[in-house]
Amino acid sequence: MLKGYVSPCYIVQKLLDQGAVLMGKTNLDEFAMRSGSTDGVFGPVKKTWSYSKQYREKTKHKAHGMLAGHDPKDSTTIQDPVKPFTLPSLIDVNKLCIGIPKEYLTAELSSEVQSLWSKAANFFESEGAKIIEESLPHPSYSIVCYHVLCTSEVASNTARFDGLEYGHRCDINVSTEAMYAATRREGFNDAVRGRIFSGNFFLLKENYKNYFIKAQKVRQLIANDFVNVFNSGVDVLLTPTTLSEAVPYLEFIKEDNRTRSAQDNIFTQAINMAGLPAVSIHPYGPLKPRIASRTTVYWICIS
Repeated sequence: MLKGYVSPCYIVQKLLDQGAVLMGKTNLDEFAMRSGSTDGVFGPVKKTWSYSKQYREKTKHKAHGMLAGHDPKDSTTIQDPVKPFTLPSLIDVNKLCIGIPKEYLTAELSSEVQSLWSKAANFFESEGAKIIEESLPHPSYSIVCYHVLCTSEVASNTARFDGLEYGHRCDINVSTEAMYAATRREGFNDAVRGRIFSGNFFLLKENYKNYFIKAQKVRQLIANDFVNVFNSGVDVLLTPTTLSEAVPYLEFIKEDNRTRSAQDNIFTQAINMAGLPAVSIHPYGPLKPRIASRTTVYWICIS
């Protein structure tokens, strides 16, 4: 759909203005939909140090500085002014209270990730932080909630790619309707089209209250869980990002990509549903725990 599109987008221009040197574009799943990086236009993305394994992308995490503020080229970004902030050079974790959500200790969690999660918690505890177990009752519903809300937004936001003003345009000129249909069929892959179909279904007049409105209510319950935890005195939550390390490519594609992506996103969707900032950090190797808080935490580093 975006073949021939020339950057820079707003974030790229901000980087160039600060003297950054960009080597090229990254290859992600189309419109960054799905999480295995296996459906890019240029083929799957694989790790350079283990070519048989795919590289997972996580696309909703906020980055320090450059991603702060409103993007005038993105109608979905908030227009609130950015409050100035500075990062301290030294952090004392003695006064830090770190929560461990007990619901995240699932049967599907690999032993390696669980071990690294425990090591991360033990590291902070050894440095003086207080580690406590917390409960998040509703994030288990985040996968279904995310599917309804995300696909509805996708259906709405991709409506502009109709072949007239934005993106690819097919060569069919039989009728406007035929041109629309052919353009979107040629321009979007199965993953994107599937989300558009689902989103339009949820937004139908007869389905809107039963799906979209209910999903919004569930999202509020998820957000309330985090509010309650942080109001109890917890400063940050420490969780894994994925259930396991990146599996071999051939193993990943054995399952339906939609199912596989939903499984892999179990730890990240609730945080996004709650509208919380988070950062993923590499601890001892290619695996990483995840830290979420009521304020952006860029300074916590596990090594």
